[in-house]
Amino acid sequence: MKPIQLERICKTFYLGDTRVKALDNVDLGIDRGEFVAVIGASGSGKSTLMNVVGCLDQADSGTYLLEGQSVRDLNRRRLADIRNQRIGFVFQGFNLLARTTALENVLLPLLYYRGSMPSAQAHRRAVDALQRVGLADRMHHEPNQLSGGQQQRVAIARALVNDPAIILADEPTGNLDSRTTLDVLALFQELNDSGITIVLVTHESDVAEHARRVIEMQDGTIRKDFQVENRRRAHAPVMAGGRLP
Repeated sequence: MKPIQLERICKTFYLGDTRVKALDNVDLGIDRGEFVAVIGASGSGKSTLMNVVGCLDQADSGTYLLEGQSVRDLNRRRLADIRNQRIGFVFQGFNLLARTTALENVLLPLLYYRGSMPSAQAHRRAVDALQRVGLADRMHHEPNQLSGGQQQRVAIARALVNDPAIILADEPTGNLDSRTTLDVLALFQELNDSGITIVLVTHESDVAEHARRVIEMQDGTIRKDFQVENRRRAHAPVMAGGRLP
């Protein structure tokens, strides 16, 4: 059983009187440790697919099995636990809290961790996550004191702090210049090499070429699904350590 398995997934939105089928009978399986790029034009369904995989939204019909369990059977609290503890999210807009240090931003998911976690342990995990993305010397800086690439690495550290098996990244390089884009892609490749499953949504083919597998979407369906033969490697700017304690 693949850890991510979607079968005949459908999702429809209504914009006034207009019916938009964002996902149309999508079948998709993703193995543990894969690096998958989901590519397509605006409106192709790629972000909707990521939202379903990340338990941010539920399909109208079909089956989604996450590590063998149907998410449709889970209540809101269990879905929140999955989003907090098993899946890390990275977005185009960074979504960092202003006037809050990098360390405090990375600590945020630990505040919602079910069960008590001693503050010293939480602090150590957040510091380790920032070290893992190469920002140990910026942990007390606020977002407006960081470059765009540094802010995105803080966001990646926040996604890592609960040691997820899966990271979902929605256009994570969309606000970055070409050099910083390569730095962030190198970090994703390094994290994938350490065993983390990466699903990255993008509309740029040169970004997708850094993944191991590409899923091309069009009009809510999977148009192509192929392995990347000549995968591009970005120069790694930092060392990714082992699993967080």
